[in-house]
Amino acid sequence: MTIHKILAVCSLAAWISTPASAESLMHDFYTSLGPADAYNSRAQPLDNICAILQQDRANWHKFGKREQFDGGDFFFTTPARRALITQTCQYDASYYAQPGERIRSGVRNFYVYVRVFGSGGAVTRVLISEGAG
Repeated sequence: MTIHKILAVCSLAAWISTPASAESLMHDFYTSLGPADAYNSRAQPLDNICAILQQDRANWHKFGKREQFDGGDFFFTTPARRALITQTCQYDASYYAQPGERIRSGVRNFYVYVRVFGSGGAVTRVLISEGAG
C-alpha cells in the first residue's frame, strides 16, 4: 500500500469515527393556534401549519394579538427567527390535515407543543406536536 492510500484510509477512518454534533433542545413552549393565526398580516388565508405557527408568533411578539390559551416564548422575537419556523418545521401531517380550513371555520383550535432543536447554536428543526395528551 502506498503512503497516499494509507493517509486516505486514515483520514476516512478519522472522519467516520468523529461523532456528529448532537442535536439538543434549545427552547419549548405551548400555544394555541386560533382563527387570528390562520391569516397572514395581509389578511390572506394560511393553510400550512408551519405558516400558521409563524403567524401565531408574529401575533404574539409583533402585534400583541394574544388568544386565551396562547403561550409566550423568548425565542421567536424577531422576523428572522420566526422565518426559521417555516424553514425547519416538522409535524404529523395526518393530525394537522387542512389546519387552515379547520381553524378558520371555528371547528377547532390546535393546542400545540413546540420544540426548537439545534446544534452548535443553529436551529436544526422546529417540531410541532399535539399539546394535550
